[in-house]
Amino acid sequence: MREKFRSSLGLLCFIYVLLFIGIVYKLLQIGLLGKNSLITQGFEKINFESYIGIGSTLFFIIFYSIIFYIVKSNIDEIITYEDDNISNKIYRKLIVYKVLVVLSVTLGICITVASNDIDILFTSIFLIINSILTHYTKKGYLKSYMYNKQLQSYEDVYKPKKKLGSIYYSLFMCIAIMITIVKKIYIQDINEYKDATYIQNENHEEYINNPDNEYEDTIYTESENYEEYINDPEIVLSGQEILDLYQSTQKDTLGYKIMDPNEYYVESTFNTFEHYEGMIDKQIVDEKKYGQILYPYTYDSYEDNISLQKEVVMYLISLVLPSDAIEERVLTNKGYGQECRVYSSSEGTFVVRMQKAQYFKGTQPYYHENEIVDLKYLKLIE
Repeated sequence: MREKFRSSLGLLCFIYVLLFIGIVYKLLQIGLLGKNSLITQGFEKINFESYIGIGSTLFFIIFYSIIFYIVKSNIDEIITYEDDNISNKIYRKLIVYKVLVVLSVTLGICITVASNDIDILFTSIFLIINSILTHYTKKGYLKSYMYNKQLQSYEDVYKPKKKLGSIYYSLFMCIAIMITIVKKIYIQDINEYKDATYIQNENHEEYINNPDNEYEDTIYTESENYEEYINDPEIVLSGQEILDLYQSTQKDTLGYKIMDPNEYYVESTFNTFEHYEGMIDKQIVDEKKYGQILYPYTYDSYEDNISLQKEVVMYLISLVLPSDAIEERVLTNKGYGQECRVYSSSEGTFVVRMQKAQYFKGTQPYYHENEIVDLKYLKLIE
């Protein structure tokens, strides 16, 4: 009978590991584990990302409910009797799992207080529930083979298909519900991505079949328009026009000219890059100055009124930075909702400054990790 518990126990252990890794990833994002630690370098090397948090609540409620129902149904089938020897053995074997619950609760409270992050709070709750369910499932596993051995042998011989079929069916339903929830969560992001991104194939078909169109006049090519825009920052492009510009750019032709060296940015102790105005000496990391570049490719949250998924932004960045650009470090300021990525290349040192979308939970503001509303490019003034 213990075979019935193995699949649930294995699945819970796997989810526990994923939740723990998700918490570590979140702590790295908000800077609590340091910027240059081995763990940070490891996550960056494999481009690891985790989306577990408050948005996963519905999924985990359904998932844990199904697991609890399966385990409880199996435990109810076990016939127990008074035997102090068996009870003591089960208690001793469960000590490790009791410790796991205590450690999960302690860890969850400590990191939630330290981070003050809503996603870490919910991930910690999932971790605690997972540890409790793991203890409950392991207890059923131990009972299943330490009690009623004769009855167990009878069931294994005469009723294996019916019992195992029930478990497989429940697991199948669990997986089906998980897939459905994932689709509900991500389908909107996918649609927004399609709406916001320039779909080259469709436009190509439209214009290639219409030789009288003015398409070439509306694309802001680097050779014809870049100098015009870089010398006239008053020109404001729409979101689609900026995307068109990205798509039509040949990065080898970019000169990365600094717009105004006197209007520079500096690296601050707030773990971001700020305009020099209003900064005091103790807030500035060093004497390096960074000027704004690539003005036509800039998204301004106050003017463009557009948001992009982070994966789209990373793709756009790759279209304009030098081909040999290497990411050196990432600065994250949780309070400002800003992320700055520093790149080195043969063309110089670049900084990409991103602003995340702000929302409110009641009166408490928070920033969406994967929604970018502001994008600026800086270059070290040498």
